[in-house]
Amino acid sequence: MPEKHPSSDISRSARQPAGSDPRSLRALTRYDLVLAAIGLLMLCAVVVGHVSTLPLYAAVAAGALLAVPVLLDGLAINPPA
Repeated sequence: MPEKHPSSDISRSARQPAGSDPRSLRALTRYDLVLAAIGLLMLCAVVVGHVSTLPLYAAVAAGALLAVPVLLDGLAINPPA
C-alpha cells in the first residue's frame, strides 16, 4: 500500500509561483483576458438592449456574435498549452 506524503497534494498545482501576487494585473494571463472580454461584450450587449429600442434578444445575439472571434482566438488560434 503506498504511503501518503503530506507535502504532495493536488492543490500544489494551483499555487502561485513564489513572488507573484495574484491580485496584480501582471498575474493575469491571456485566457483571463479572453474570459473578461467575453463577459464585457455580453454585459455591453445587455446594457444596449435595455437603453435602446433594440429588442434585448437581438442585442444579446449581436453581443454573442461579437464574442465569437474572441472565443475562437482563445480556443483554436492560440489554445491553452
